Amino acid sequence: MQLTPATAVALNFRQAKEMIQSGLPDGPILTFSPDATVQVKKAGAETIEIEDCITGFTHARILLLAKTLLDDIEQKLLALGYSVGTVEGCRIFLFNYVPSLLLLERGLANCDADDISIIEHGSKVCGLNRKEAFLRLAVPLSNSFDALLPTNRYGRVHATFCNLANDLLSALLTNRTAAFQLDHATPFTRRLCTEISSNNSNAAIISTRPPGKSLFASVRRALKSALAARAKMPPAHDIRLFRAGSGRRLPMRCPDDLPVLAPSSATLDLALRGGLCRYLPRIAEDAEAGETLANTCKPSVLVLDHLIQPSAYSAAVSFAARGVPSIMINHGSDTAQTGRLAMLGAEFWARHGRVNMPGLSTLLCKSPLTAPLAEHVSDNRPQILAINIGKKHKRAVRRPDEFVVVLAGNYRELHGYVPFVTETPGEYLRGLLEFARAAAEVDSMRLLVKLKPQKNGIPFEWLKDTLASTEFQGRVEIDTDTPFTSLFETMDLLVGNNSATLQEALDNRIPVFLNTWRRRYCHFPARFDPPTPDDRSAAYAVRKADDLVPMLTAIRDAHRKPLDDQELDGLVWTEADLQKTQEFLRHALDPKPC
Repeated sequence: MQLTPATAVALNFRQAKEMIQSGLPDGPILTFSPDATVQVKKAGAETIEIEDCITGFTHARILLLAKTLLDDIEQKLLALGYSVGTVEGCRIFLFNYVPSLLLLERGLANCDADDISIIEHGSKVCGLNRKEAFLRLAVPLSNSFDALLPTNRYGRVHATFCNLANDLLSALLTNRTAAFQLDHATPFTRRLCTEISSNNSNAAIISTRPPGKSLFASVRRALKSALAARAKMPPAHDIRLFRAGSGRRLPMRCPDDLPVLAPSSATLDLALRGGLCRYLPRIAEDAEAGETLANTCKPSVLVLDHLIQPSAYSAAVSFAARGVPSIMINHGSDTAQTGRLAMLGAEFWARHGRVNMPGLSTLLCKSPLTAPLAEHVSDNRPQILAINIGKKHKRAVRRPDEFVVVLAGNYRELHGYVPFVTETPGEYLRGLLEFARAAAEVDSMRLLVKLKPQKNGIPFEWLKDTLASTEFQGRVEIDTDTPFTSLFETMDLLVGNNSATLQEALDNRIPVFLNTWRRRYCHFPARFDPPTPDDRSAAYAVRKADDLVPMLTAIRDAHRKPLDDQELDGLVWTEADLQKTQEFLRHALDPKPC
């Protein structure tokens, strides 16, 4: 379909609102999120949605190009002499940056060549050509990486105090075994540290954070940690060390200091070099902080989750090189795929701090299908053990006249877009409405759409009103209040794309339906034929929207009782697998033979 060229771009809801306030353009506005689309249409303007500018082939092309670029840039940065931690930090930055740039580039191909309006720093800028619009819009896309770096730039005095405090705390902990978290405690790292230290009254649980917002804040944190270490408080009270470098400010690099990063596109190359130059000093400073921390102490064991901060990665690799054993819980529930492109997408995501690292000793996988990824993303071969995402939920007494389906959303906004694996907000919304229309046609089926109202990208009130229309027969509703754990007690089917909640559903013997608008990625091996009560599966999907109603009808009729062991074989861990992990954790702090 030939689209009328857009004359303006709105990356998100805020930009759409500011575009409307500053005066609508004569032509359509290219929008990258449904909430921006709804806002623009309410103002009476025409839109072109990014989902209408791309295809499944676009996602595949972006995936292949992004992987090639990241691998090539990594080698170029290593050749320039940057540390391993700095280079990995740059990879994480580019992992979040490059796919969104390529998607933006594709969208701008549907804009007027020489007269594009954008929002920059809250003001409307008009009359840009595609190259100018691309380079200006690239800057806010790179700014999302700020969340992964320390919020404050501390000076030399502040850094010196933090490192002296680390020396003092390490001295106080000399005779104690320590489970060491390289970031603030997460539910999974806290759970593991508690289990590891439960049989050791002398154990300490340590976490690390960047220096405080002020020297006074760091002094207060250090005193609190020193008192905890000195008093030998129970292991549940963690002690905080600092991830602090020298406090030396590195100068901003000039794009000309870097080699060509994208030989096939001069415009893309400018955006990449500009983004790296803005962030390289801060990434290098944070990586230095991790290396400094690793030289301060030697914990008994590292407990790791998502290694996406440069300092956390640098410290982890340095500790591992010094022989400190490490345990990582895989982030999310990444799964190995059977299709080549899907597997490449899964590897691309998992490679960036989620399932492995150089020197990792033990990987705790939430799914048996995660284990194969560890070998694909790194030459390191950790011990593989099992872990459950959450507890087993007791099923509530179900109503025989009601089949409860929960749809969980796990879309990614433009700055977090993972090609081929995740959906854009627009793709998620289209798939949601497609599924909801089908569910509304199935007798006794009730669909709960589980959303976080604070999550950007989806027009919440518009969706609420749409689902309340007669088209959906009162069978579809949005739920923002019920804890997800409570829903496991009542749901009969969980619908999603790649959320860890899908694995948790299987762990609770609840079947899953893998719903994506483009139907290109299946998180688990899925069945495409409707089941019968005597021939069922744990995971389902369809190849086209017309198959939704017969598939959902068959699932409703077949799944009147929980999944059995045979149906779950290979998709969930066995009790024997989990017991092996418990035994390992009980001895994780035992003295190691020399």
